[in-house]
Amino acid sequence: MLKKNNAILLLIMILSVFSCKKEDNIDIEKQNITIIENNPNYLSLVYKINQFELKFDSKIKNQIVVSNFRIFKKNELLIETKNNIDTKIPSYKLITHKGIIEQAKVLKIHSNLDLINNSKKLFELFAEKILFDQNLDSYSNLVQSIFYHNSILEITKRSFEKKEDCECTPHPGYFVDNNSFWCQEDYLIDVNRFIDVIENNNSEDLIDKEKVLSFLQKKKNSSISIDNISVFMESKQSFMNRVESSFSKANNTIKSINPPEECEDGQGTDLGCCGNYSGCCWVWSYYCLDHDIRCYTCAHWHCGPSCVPEITISDDADDN
Repeated sequence: MLKKNNAILLLIMILSVFSCKKEDNIDIEKQNITIIENNPNYLSLVYKINQFELKFDSKIKNQIVVSNFRIFKKNELLIETKNNIDTKIPSYKLITHKGIIEQAKVLKIHSNLDLINNSKKLFELFAEKILFDQNLDSYSNLVQSIFYHNSILEITKRSFEKKEDCECTPHPGYFVDNNSFWCQEDYLIDVNRFIDVIENNNSEDLIDKEKVLSFLQKKKNSSISIDNISVFMESKQSFMNRVESSFSKANNTIKSINPPEECEDGQGTDLGCCGNYSGCCWVWSYYCLDHDIRCYTCAHWHCGPSCVPEITISDDADDN
């Protein structure tokens, strides 16, 4: 198990969808996506809203996912973001994270806050249509690429608003394929629901429980980004250092003919290690600990069809 003083606090991972607000003079229900092409290796979509046209293209070749998002106004290009992912590289997720930040820096140079705000509103309408379109596989790499472009816009928006450098601390769930790509700074949680989970979890591994609850009580009936809670456990830089180190350990373990019998942070099969994988545990989170404890007997719907019970205990014990 990961050392307690290094653990991050992440208790709830709910289905991430883009918020949708109706804009003046836009009848959202009548806006539809035009699917230009949709096959296992290529996806091309167009979405028209009044005088705006949004285009998204995503393709896979040689395990490289290339995606492009553009917004036009009367055929004039307003915004363009690009993203390349070479999934053959073991540490591609770290490389992708850094590439997204670089894209945000470029976008910031060629835009302004008003343009980004308006583009983000249009993007959210477009992204929601994509994710809920039954003709598209929302879990495919082609569709999931839309989340990278969301983060590019979000990072740029935050950078303008807070007058700071473009920054992004990836959501832990992304590294173990439990979550789409999100920056912790932009991933919002419901505070009341979060408080309920903490108060009803009796695990001895909950770190600084009282401090966290005290902080959350002041934020009741609101939403906050998860980085506000993560910092109770460790700095963002410490988290990224830990993830980079864990990637290295995991890759070395996978490549090794005789993997080490002991891992400093425990095994990938340990409770709280965000999955059930061979080799060393390299991403541990409170969300995963909470999930693993509740799913020890596979008694809850969110445990999934592939869950295998570890032991048999009473329902009452499982719910505590």
